[in-house]
Amino acid sequence: MGDRIYGVENYYKEEFWSGMRNQSERNYRRLLKNNRLKAVRAMDIDTSLMNN
Repeated sequence: MGDRIYGVENYYKEEFWSGMRNQSERNYRRLLKNNRLKAVRAMDIDTSLMNN
């Protein structure tokens, strides 16, 4: 019982993070066109949030 629920939670967590990652990459590419330096900073912030 517990394993099944944990598996579902884990699945949704992974879906959520892959969604976040895709969104970050999209934002990163958009920023890269606008301003290279800002884009690098934004990517640093995104990755630091993901790692914590």
